[in-house]
Amino acid sequence: MSGSAEAGSTVTVTVGGDEVCSVTATGGTFTCSFDATEAMDGKPVAVTATDAAGNTSPAADGGSMEVKSEVVTPTEPTITFDPAQPVAGEKAQIAVTGGAGEQVVITHGETEICRVTLDQDGKGSCEWTPAAQGQVSLTVTVGDQMVTKTVTVRAADDDDDDNPSTGSLDMGSLGGLFGGAGGTGSSGSLGSLSSLGS
Repeated sequence: MSGSAEAGSTVTVTVGGDEVCSVTATGGTFTCSFDATEAMDGKPVAVTATDAAGNTSPAADGGSMEVKSEVVTPTEPTITFDPAQPVAGEKAQIAVTGGAGEQVVITHGETEICRVTLDQDGKGSCEWTPAAQGQVSLTVTVGDQMVTKTVTVRAADDDDDDNPSTGSLDMGSLGGLFGGAGGTGSSGSLGSLSSLGS
């Protein structure tokens, strides 16, 4: 707050009858600073000046305080999944980060799947059991902010590996390997092995 006053006088500013700042006028002007609070909104402001002799002027009307609420933009939330690709029908952990004390709500369509208030470190967690596989779009809401997160949900049997065929060799095949041309029976083909020692 600034204005004019007798040089060297002490200027006092009150809001609603409570002193909020005091300063010595220099060169016939003064500037007095204080921290406004929402509780001051609408209260009358008065200014007085006291000279070196101790004489105090009548209070000047400074009007009424108008205090605007501070608009705090919530921290944009983030979510991560464990496992990174949840499995249909199985519980998955959702880790949520954002601003400390914020309430985060996660929905799938019209269904709410998570509601958590973040701790002093801006962290929280909850569980989710996806119903079916596929691409799932989740909406994360904190205050007026909304963030969309798409996650891939795997089928429950995606972790099962198909066992590759090992194959087999019958005695006739072995006979063909060792006996050369024409051997299809096991005995005849294996019998040709004796000629290798002659």
